[in-house]
Amino acid sequence: MRDRRGRIAKNYAELRTLYRHHQAILKHLGVSPWGDKGLTIATEARSTAADVMDNPADLINVAIEELVRLRFELPAFSTLDRLSRRVRTLINSRLFAALSERLSNAEREQLDALLEIGSHPQTKTLFFALKQLPKRSSLAHFQDLLDHFVTLSNRVTVRIPS
Repeated sequence: MRDRRGRIAKNYAELRTLYRHHQAILKHLGVSPWGDKGLTIATEARSTAADVMDNPADLINVAIEELVRLRFELPAFSTLDRLSRRVRTLINSRLFAALSERLSNAEREQLDALLEIGSHPQTKTLFFALKQLPKRSSLAHFQDLLDHFVTLSNRVTVRIPS
């Protein structure tokens, strides 16, 4: 359906016509419509990739590549984004559970101690001290960084399980 200038009209008077055109275009291109099978393919591709990737954009790209390779219609970006977040949550939960199982009670207590506020005058947690960024490069700041490192190494003895 074309307008007066010969451009394709954006709106269809009948949704049935739009649906028929949509189906005809997919058939002509040899593309399968998005549906349960497309969802399964995208989810499996992301699950496999999530073992080695964590960036949501990377997971979305993996799903798009797999859907295109298998000639499936792409869903809305919000659908891909939502699926990516769900897969990341599942994979990260599994990794957390696996790591948590490998920690001894002493290691758990040490990690919990990172979040406890020390005695006066210290009002920050040890975790806050751990995440402090180094200052501008200079000899004085380098010495401060070394002192900070020595202080932390004397207070933190958590061993990461292998």
